[in-house]
Amino acid sequence: MPLIQIRYNPKTIPSTATSALRGNLPAVAAKALTRSENIKCAPEHIMLEFERMSVLDLNCKDINIRVWVHDYPSRRAILDLAREHIAKEVLKHVPTGVSWYVWILPMLSSYGSDAEQLFLASCQPSDQELL
Repeated sequence: MPLIQIRYNPKTIPSTATSALRGNLPAVAAKALTRSENIKCAPEHIMLEFERMSVLDLNCKDINIRVWVHDYPSRRAILDLAREHIAKEVLKHVPTGVSWYVWILPMLSSYGSDAEQLFLASCQPSDQELL
């Protein structure tokens, strides 16, 4: 499940921009990160985290977008293209002239969540079934 972290300066990035990104970015990122042969990514798999910058932040762009993704060898070949697609969507919604970056960060990872734990628990035999 890719995670997109969006940190922004509320003085330069309006709420209309963050709302539009919230609505559109999952579908754009899912399409950009999908590799037809073995990696399928759907909009509901994209997690978004928004955070306003604070007065303590230093040397940041007006909008900083980090895309954390599982590192698959076949995805490595499309990182620049995926970044460009995501950046184009961001630039559709932010004011002209703001500073920005999109950074795709592939990583080795192991993901688990409450949904997987519930599924695994339902598949395991109960203590009664073992007796």
